[in-house]
Amino acid sequence: MRAFHLGTTDPSEEAMDAALGLPQRVPILGIYEDPDLARRHPGESFADLPTPFAIARGLFEALALSADDVMFDLGCGTGRVVLYGAAVTPARFHGIEIVEGRVEVGQVAVRTSGLDRVTIACGSVMDHDLSAASVFYMCRPFGDETEAKVVERLHAEARRRPIRVVTHRVRPGRLDPSILEPISTGTLTIYRSIG
Repeated sequence: MRAFHLGTTDPSEEAMDAALGLPQRVPILGIYEDPDLARRHPGESFADLPTPFAIARGLFEALALSADDVMFDLGCGTGRVVLYGAAVTPARFHGIEIVEGRVEVGQVAVRTSGLDRVTIACGSVMDHDLSAASVFYMCRPFGDETEAKVVERLHAEARRRPIRVVTHRVRPGRLDPSILEPISTGTLTIYRSIG
C-alpha cells in the first residue's frame, strides 16, 4: 500500500482491494437496481462506481491529512477510500453508505485490516450528523435531489466552521464558490470554506 502511495509500484485495482481486505469486485453492468432499496429511497443512485486508486492517491497527496483530521466519505461503497486513507495517513475516517451489502463488506474489511481509525455506517447521508468531519469526500454517489440537499448541508457546515470538500464526478457548479472556494481542480476538485 505504501509503495503504491509513494509511486514506486503500480499494482492492479484488484491487488489494492485485496491488500485492504476487500473481496474481488464483480462489475455491475448497467444500472444497479434493488427494488427494495429503490422503494425505501426513491430517486437515489445506487451506482457501483468506486474511486480508482490513482484518484485516491492524488486525493491524499493533495490533502496532507493530519491526526487531527476526520474525513467523511459520503456514499462510500465498500469503503475503498476510507480504508486506503487510513493506511496512508494518520487521520480518522468515517464512511456512510446506503447499500447494506456494501456496508457489510466494508465493515468486514475494517475488522480484518486492523485499521481501527475507520468506521462505516449504513444509511442515508441525510440522516447522519456531519459535525465531526473536517474533510468531506463525494464521488457522485447520490441522485440529483439528494446531491442538492447534501450540498446545502455542506454549505451550512462551511458557514459555521472551516472544512474542506473534495469532489470527483459531482455535477459542476453545485458548490457555491462564495461559501466553498475551489483551491484545486482537475480530476478532483478541492474546496475550502471561506468564512
